[in-house]
Amino acid sequence: MKRIFLVLSSAAFALSCAAASRVPVPLPEIVGAPAPDLEGQAHGRDAALSNTEEGALLKLAARNADAAFRLSIHYDATGADARAQRWRANAARLGHPIAQYNAWYEQRLRRECVPMREALQWLEKSAARGHAAAREVLAPYRRSVAGCVAD
Repeated sequence: MKRIFLVLSSAAFALSCAAASRVPVPLPEIVGAPAPDLEGQAHGRDAALSNTEEGALLKLAARNADAAFRLSIHYDATGADARAQRWRANAARLGHPIAQYNAWYEQRLRRECVPMREALQWLEKSAARGHAAAREVLAPYRRSVAGCVAD
């Protein structure tokens, strides 16, 4: 399963929090939101790196967001999904705005308040770093999370 999400359109789903109130929270409409940009990098089969390139990036990726994100793309292309997810998560922690946006995207449909609030934090970080799609969906998603009662 690929972890870089390019389809951002969604119907208006009703989410409910796991909190006591069980109040339905509408998922924000994301129709027409721009897809995450891969920063001009290859994707699909063309994203695979040579062993030399992979080795060089592995030396940097623990502390370099761009290297970690590029490794995630490589591992997606080669079918190493667990490695791809690990490096995408590392890139998000290191401040890569697209990785942060993808972290939000992966968590946004969870029905519990804690993951929804965590997803909101990723979206806020991505928007603060200038990711256009994150800025576009931040306000509606923030409103959807506002219905969650503290767990």
